[in-house]
Amino acid sequence: ECKIEGKEKYQHSLNLLNKIKNMKELAEMIDVVLIAEGEKFPCHRLVLAAFSPYFKAMFTCGLLECNQREVVLYDITAESVLVLLNYMYNAALEINNANVQTVAMAAYFMQMEEVFSVCQKYMM
Repeated sequence: ECKIEGKEKYQHSLNLLNKIKNMKELAEMIDVVLIAEGEKFPCHRLVLAAFSPYFKAMFTCGLLECNQREVVLYDITAESVLVLLNYMYNAALEINNANVQTVAMAAYFMQMEEVFSVCQKYMM
């Protein structure tokens, strides 16, 4: 048995992240579109479910949205969705004084505890 460890394992994780990010940029294998404030955000259910217990439950427990191609997000700003998707796909959380409250609310709604915690610390 050959195990990949250390630097190679880290590189493998980076390769996976980059391939998924590229698939999003090229609109490959898109299987869901989030809609916030009328703006559409094509993405992957697997990525959403991996980062958000809210989406994991939505896509796995037989809710109506499980089979819908579009999911409308009410009371969440388009900018917040963009920030959270950027975090999911690029490992970068771009919060500032202007958006931290709306991003925190969206993260709370999506049950993204890590992001919500970072937003809370930023606001202190």
